[in-house]
Amino acid sequence: MANAIGQIMLIDAVFSFDSIITAGGTAKYVEIMIAAVVIAMTVMFLFSPAISGFIHKHPTLKMLALSFLVMIGLSLIMEGWNAEAAHELNLKNYIYFGMAFSFSVEMLNMVMRKRMAKNRVVELNEPIIKEEKANGYSDMAK
Repeated sequence: MANAIGQIMLIDAVFSFDSIITAGGTAKYVEIMIAAVVIAMTVMFLFSPAISGFIHKHPTLKMLALSFLVMIGLSLIMEGWNAEAAHELNLKNYIYFGMAFSFSVEMLNMVMRKRMAKNRVVELNEPIIKEEKANGYSDMAK
């Protein structure tokens, strides 16, 4: 668990550094952007253990998030290739709808799993007695 938290904090630091570079390049008031990035980085560092625990408890969300990243990456490639065609096809609308639908299905699955775990009934099995055969006959035939 500590290793996963360290990895998440490293990822947060990388994304925060990326945000600083982006903010510095696009900011009119650099001081406000620096303050915003520092606040965002602090919030990420504070909540990363809770988020890490939640993701560790629900690994299907990790796969869903990774598939979203792949979908966004493919969308960026398509927009870079031909931005006008991607805009005419309303590509972003389809992607956002697919993401929202997938996320809502996963939330329903999580609720269903939680309810099934709460209402779990233990079923007892009948004991199985192995019969010892002597001379080819069971106990009843002796």
